[in-house]
Amino acid sequence: MIFSFFYTLFLHLYLFCKLVQWKKYRKVIGARLAINFPKIEKGARKLIWIHAVSLGETRAVAPLIERLKKRPDPPLIVLSAATRTGHEERIEGADWQVYLPLDLPYIITRVVKRVRPDTVLITETDFWFHFQRAAKEVGAKLVLINGKMSERSYARYERFPFLARYLLTPFDRLLVQNEHYARRFQELGLSNISVTGNLKLDAAPGGNLTREQLGLKDEIVLTIGSTHDPEEKIWLEVLDLLFERFSHLKVILVPRHPERFDQVAALARCGRWSLGDNFKKHRLLLMDRMGMLTSCYAVSDLAFVGGSLVSGIGGHNIIEPIFFKTPVLFGPHMESQSELVELAKSFSAGIEVERGELSRVVGELIEHPQKRAELRECGEKLLLQSGGAVEKTFALL
Repeated sequence: MIFSFFYTLFLHLYLFCKLVQWKKYRKVIGARLAINFPKIEKGARKLIWIHAVSLGETRAVAPLIERLKKRPDPPLIVLSAATRTGHEERIEGADWQVYLPLDLPYIITRVVKRVRPDTVLITETDFWFHFQRAAKEVGAKLVLINGKMSERSYARYERFPFLARYLLTPFDRLLVQNEHYARRFQELGLSNISVTGNLKLDAAPGGNLTREQLGLKDEIVLTIGSTHDPEEKIWLEVLDLLFERFSHLKVILVPRHPERFDQVAALARCGRWSLGDNFKKHRLLLMDRMGMLTSCYAVSDLAFVGGSLVSGIGGHNIIEPIFFKTPVLFGPHMESQSELVELAKSFSAGIEVERGELSRVVGELIEHPQKRAELRECGEKLLLQSGGAVEKTFALL
């Protein structure tokens, strides 16, 4: 078919680009080509393949995996991710954690036929044509969990209906985060849709860092997390102003991608956690170690979630700081996380800040502890009233 031809051609071009950047992607390419993919023998047991995309989605499905494993006849679980951060997050209950093989038919079809999953759960929006088709061919049920659809994606599917036909109609069940997303799927002609809530609201992240380890006493700590280029440059200008005003302010900077750690360190000229630095000698500390973002949120008085100051990224999970009662700020470009923005605003549990207002808004929150306390209280109400997605998802599965 024409769609399959051009889709596969695009993936070959994608693979070629990654091979050109061999040094950067050499640790991942082999896994994405299914080299040394684990030998999986399910025997007579049921097997569920969960594809969780990246770190946030991997953490979000952890409570669901725990719930599935408590069944009298617990299934085997294969948990896949498409990113290094997602793959390296260890999830108790997952029998195998793998990179999702590249969605080329001669790779992914061979793997799926070997694994023979009974059910494939795909999270949020990470649709893969050949993976989904191969799953259906071996008789697996295909279910979308924690599903969502941004306004941009909805417009794309409306403009190119064949995308919905090939990517969405194979699903046996669509479990989505809210009524707003459910209507968008329905308007595209899809059925068998249920609203289950957002799994990320049931997945409390861990934190294993203390203020003592960071060399902190009574200082105010701001974590600027999940930043992308050029957000660090923007924040460095803002921090020059804030450091002049507040001598007790300490800042942790956590870039989203580890391959940018050296670049950001050269730009910021700050302390580096990997070198044993802390706040005894530095006001700005680069957290250049994987898996530490939520720990930084846990020890902070304020947090800013990046990927949101510039267009084209779509933002990241603004609920993570709220789990630690840390007031959260975010930029205006949160297109990929619109449901979380809507939720945070409905409870007054987060503040959207334009680039030019960062210094003023952060300064006011530093100066007025009561405003921070109000944000914390609103965040607690949000978590209390918005949970339950794991049980709803499990019941429908």
